[in-house]
Amino acid sequence: MDPDSRPRAREYHLIESNRGNIAVSIDGLSDTIELNQSALDILRLCNGKNVVSDIAKQLAENYGIQVGSISRDVDHCVEILAAIGAIDPFDVVCVVSDRFEFICLLLPKNASSTLREELRRDIYESREHRYTTISPEIRNRYYTFAALREPISRLLSAYQEVSYRFELTSMGQSGRDFFTMKDTPARFKRFLSELGSACWDIHLLPQARLLSGVRVDQFFHVERIQDGMSNVFERLNMGKCPTLPVSRSRGARAEDLGYRRYMIKPDDLDQSSLSFIERVYEADIRLLRELEYSHGIR
Repeated sequence: MDPDSRPRAREYHLIESNRGNIAVSIDGLSDTIELNQSALDILRLCNGKNVVSDIAKQLAENYGIQVGSISRDVDHCVEILAAIGAIDPFDVVCVVSDRFEFICLLLPKNASSTLREELRRDIYESREHRYTTISPEIRNRYYTFAALREPISRLLSAYQEVSYRFELTSMGQSGRDFFTMKDTPARFKRFLSELGSACWDIHLLPQARLLSGVRVDQFFHVERIQDGMSNVFERLNMGKCPTLPVSRSRGARAEDLGYRRYMIKPDDLDQSSLSFIERVYEADIRLLRELEYSHGIR
C-alpha cells in the first residue's frame, strides 16, 4: 500500500453481529463481508483524509498500545479491504495552476502522461497534488476538467500496463496467477477471472470510482483530447492550445521493450469476455452515456 495514499471507504451498512464478527454490506458488492472489531475500526478511519500511518496512530491511541506494534497489521488490513472492494485506496493525482485557476485530473490510462507533460510546463505555474490534499475552497473555485476513456479500451491498455510492469520488475500481486502464465488467450481469461472489484491496481480502478465525490466542470473523450483541451484554453483565456505532446517514454516502451507483447484488440474478445467487462465497468459505461447528454461530449 502506498504510504501516501488516503483510502476511502465505500458506502457500507452494518447488518448484524455473529460470534464477535460484524456482517457488513458494501454498496456495489453482491455479498456481505464479516469483519472483526479491529477491521471495522480501520474501515471507519478510511475517510479519504487519513493516510495509512494516521489510521495506525489513531487506532493505537484508541487501544492504548504502541503504534509500532500494529503498523504492519493495519497496512495489511487496508490492502485486504481494498482487494475485496470495501475501500478505494487510491487518490486522484492532478495538476493545479494558480495562474489560470484550473485543476486537471490525471486519471490513469486516460492520456495522463500527455496532460502532465504539457500542463507541468513553467508557463502554467502549476504543481502536482493529490486531490484530497487540495483545500475545499480551491476545489470549489478552480475550473476542474478530466479526460474520459471508453472502458474496454482502457482496460485492455491497463492489462498491458500491469503485465509489462510485472515483466520488468517481477513485482505483481500475490495470488494473481495470470502474472506467471505464458502469453496466450487463456492468460487474459485468467486475468478477467482475477479482476474482481479491480481495486488491486489503480490502472484497473473504474473511472467512476476515481471520480466519486469529485466536482468536475468539463469532461472530454481521450480520443478527442486536442479538441477538449482547446475548449479548456478558450474557457480560461489561456490563448491558443498548443499541439499536445505524445508521451515519448510510452512510445519507446512500445517499440523497444516489448510493451506490445500484451496487446489485445477489442475484436479479439469473445462475447462472454465483453459481457463480463461490461458488468465490472457498468458505472463507467453509464457515466459516459450520461455525459454525452449533460456535457455534450462526443
